[in-house]
Amino acid sequence: MRLDALAICLAVAGCSAGSTDLNATLPNWQAMSFEQRQAALNAIADDCKLARSAFQMASSDELHFQPDPASTFESVDCALVRLKAVRGFGKMGFVGNEALTEDKK
Repeated sequence: MRLDALAICLAVAGCSAGSTDLNATLPNWQAMSFEQRQAALNAIADDCKLARSAFQMASSDELHFQPDPASTFESVDCALVRLKAVRGFGKMGFVGNEALTEDKK
């Protein structure tokens, strides 16, 4: 996936703001254990048709997201929307998306 596609994906995910009442019922990242966080990430990957390896927890408040280059825009968008819905979510970085092979430039 190219960087400009990721920028669009972030813009789309940022456009879906929830109401305050809805936010009260969403899961709280800070209150989850490591195992609960990993289970939530696995569920997002499964639901969005991404490999579970797309998510790597770098620390308790930092997530690295590296979808397979063959992942669809819809799958990545699905994951970003789902992550945005989690209250208290920490930092997230896109890993490896800056590297384009010569044949894809």
